Amino acid sequence: SRITVVDKLNEGVSKTRNLGIEIAKGDFITFVDSDDYIDLSMYEKLMSKAEIENSDMVFCGYNYFKNGKIIPVNEPQLQLTVTDESYLKNFFVLGENRVMGSSCRQMTKSNLVKECRFNSEICFAEDLVFIISLLTHAKNISVVDEKLYFYRVLSGVEHKYADEKYVRSHILLGEIFYKQLKDMGQDRLAEFMLYQEFIGAWNCYIFNKKNDLNLKKRLKNDQQISQMKTKKGLQIYVEDETNKKHKLLGKLVYFKMYGMARFLVRINILINKLLKRI
Repeated sequence: SRITVVDKLNEGVSKTRNLGIEIAKGDFITFVDSDDYIDLSMYEKLMSKAEIENSDMVFCGYNYFKNGKIIPVNEPQLQLTVTDESYLKNFFVLGENRVMGSSCRQMTKSNLVKECRFNSEICFAEDLVFIISLLTHAKNISVVDEKLYFYRVLSGVEHKYADEKYVRSHILLGEIFYKQLKDMGQDRLAEFMLYQEFIGAWNCYIFNKKNDLNLKKRLKNDQQISQMKTKKGLQIYVEDETNKKHKLLGKLVYFKMYGMARFLVRINILINKLLKRI
């Protein structure tokens, strides 16, 4: 009697979650992806923390689950990375305090969730966009320092980089993140993310297995993508990005050296395959 089953057409995870948000009646809302699983005590512990600390949001740690094995994920200073003034950067930039922006490893007050919605126009990172929206509304954020969510890692899954929906998603994400971060006064991070999504759009060509000249032409002629490319964005990206390969790729794309970028990526992929065989 406590469970409502909705039978609907498959319109993607975002529209499905949005429907769940609309019909939910509880005090808190959370999500679980169909291929993952949770510790049996997860929600008991999150609820207990929320009640004790009067929390708007409660996060917990997580493990990877791959090929039948549990792989613990260490997030140094998880409490600080989520709650201090610089927490935003940890959701975007890879580093020792990286926080996975999944809607499944947190629980939020229903009234806050109902003010936000998942963006159904993007085909990846919809969780991160949603989490950042929640964080702008939440006043009290807590952390249960236990690994209670199990994120299943599926092997053999590759993005179809040449697919138009990925190009479009990078453009939309650049616009969304830029506006969100600017509104929060995070100007430097806003420029960083805009440039990162510019590179992401070009990666649809650079990482694609085929030399798709039509895709290359489409990217070169897209005015929205051109506007994402700024000298200031490049400077901030090079200064703040910690991965040397990403920095190099960022420079090559800026100076329109797409052929060189594709060559280096292919060489890197080949080397990684050879190392795995050794």
